[in-house]
Amino acid sequence: MRFRSSVALGALLLFFRTLAAAAPDASTGVATPEILKLPDLVVTSAMDLPRPESWRYARQDRFEVLSAASDKETRALLRSLHDLNLALEVVWPALRRQDDRPFTLIVCKSEPELATFAPAQTEERRTDRAMGSVFLRERDRAAIVLLGGATILNVQAANATSVPGDMFAAGGSPLRLPADGVRAEPEQQLRHDYTLFLLSEVRPRLPAWVEEGLARLVMGMKISEKQLEFAKLEDPNAATIEQKTALNSEVPEGSTPADEDRQFQSALALSPLMGFPELFAVGHDSPVARNVIGSTWAKQAAAFVHLCLYGEGKRYQPGFLKFLTALSTQPPSEELFRSCFGMGYAQMGGVLRTYVLGAAYTSQEWNLRKGGAGFPKYVEPPLREATQAEVGRLKGETKLMAGKVESAGDELYVAYRRGERDPQLIGAIGVFDAAHGDKKRAAEFLAAAAKADVPSLPVYVTLARLRLEAAQARVGKDGALGAVDVEQVVAPLRRAAAQGLVSPELFELLAEAWNRSADKISKDDAVLLIRGALTYPNRLLLTYRAAAFAHDAGLEKEANALVERGLKLAPTEKERALFAALQAAFAKTAP
Repeated sequence: MRFRSSVALGALLLFFRTLAAAAPDASTGVATPEILKLPDLVVTSAMDLPRPESWRYARQDRFEVLSAASDKETRALLRSLHDLNLALEVVWPALRRQDDRPFTLIVCKSEPELATFAPAQTEERRTDRAMGSVFLRERDRAAIVLLGGATILNVQAANATSVPGDMFAAGGSPLRLPADGVRAEPEQQLRHDYTLFLLSEVRPRLPAWVEEGLARLVMGMKISEKQLEFAKLEDPNAATIEQKTALNSEVPEGSTPADEDRQFQSALALSPLMGFPELFAVGHDSPVARNVIGSTWAKQAAAFVHLCLYGEGKRYQPGFLKFLTALSTQPPSEELFRSCFGMGYAQMGGVLRTYVLGAAYTSQEWNLRKGGAGFPKYVEPPLREATQAEVGRLKGETKLMAGKVESAGDELYVAYRRGERDPQLIGAIGVFDAAHGDKKRAAEFLAAAAKADVPSLPVYVTLARLRLEAAQARVGKDGALGAVDVEQVVAPLRRAAAQGLVSPELFELLAEAWNRSADKISKDDAVLLIRGALTYPNRLLLTYRAAAFAHDAGLEKEANALVERGLKLAPTEKERALFAALQAAFAKTAP
């Protein structure tokens, strides 16, 4: 990364020269007095390290990319992601603006490598289903891990791992798959998983089958610099790439070329449909929802969502929206379904079967040249060899999201043992240690990373939380924090906010530190809390505290506005009473 100042770099290097003073003298074998303890090992002599890994690295907006694919394919994926974001700004702006957290894209070269990033509950089923990607998310970041190249995935057991249940149509056969499996396209998988990421931030969260159906709509979107087409279905009778290849080349007798993972009309035409109870029962983290290449469940989710939103003159759209609204507060049932759609599961199953065989629908189109200049010119980000610090940090953080703590720690500390001292790597190690290692050492690592102004919100929030915990332990449960302790806690939070790195937790930690303070809040921090309350209006405790602190800082107008907002947003009488009491207290002290 590029440092903000040479002073910060010098201080960081000095800190780590002191911290790492345990390296032995190669000629004498005598170690210096201090030994740096790392997770599961003590560095006292030269140690064998795995060979450095060769990856390509790029940064595009908030996306960091680590790729084992060719530069050509990596650039194509970056362009695809860029164009998808621009298209969503036009087609679905509310979805695109759901989140701007840091995002990692890792492109692997083999299935075994991809499997190292799969969550444990998914990896257990690797023998049942193949995967073309892994989508991971947590509070502060998200990641997509792709399998590079147009890879053939063996999904013969796809229906064996689907949710069993009654079928709408008797007879027939499961989703028919070619002998050699289904071809997974990385760009399509990237579209699918990135859309799932954006949808996962919608609150209340949509059911898994709705998210999958909407993601399939985005996968099928036609994007060009001049025009966008949304919800347009492919011609189910059109020849696939593989079929065209087979017609124009010699194919060994008895072999069947892998097919494309096509849209629902082609995929479900000769297959029985899953019952609605089974369709609705699949959860977000189930293996069925995670492994969707060649999945009957995914195809049927796409078919039902497309029918409800764009099919049959949009006659089912009102019932669909009513059904989704109801599902935010109660589980699905046929009684609820009937009250929304005016028919039961079996009748709707017949409607869906007819739609699969011959969809009558209305798609949407946008002419980007009409009244505008189309997409802005694409500026390709530089692609270069990744440093070992970047490899260790991005792989470690991604594996940690998958719940693979030991493997994540290995990735981070192997890079450290190689001598890498990049501030972002140091910050990642500090965040890791705070949760899974030595908190005292974690605070030192985090402080060094914060001084370098690393663009990582968890660094600042974790450092502030550790300092607050340490200060509270010193003063006791009911003790007040002194000015020095408060400053130690809030300084990294201010530093993060100055970079535009914010979250509800950041503002809540700021409020908690001042709530424990023996001194009056500063006006600048009161203004920062007001910003937090306005940014996250559903955090009512934050709004309450921000109003109180604003009043203490002499910002009466802002304090009263926050109270009024709290009274409007409070969902219960008890919470409204708290804001009303605060309003009455303000009135008593008014001049």
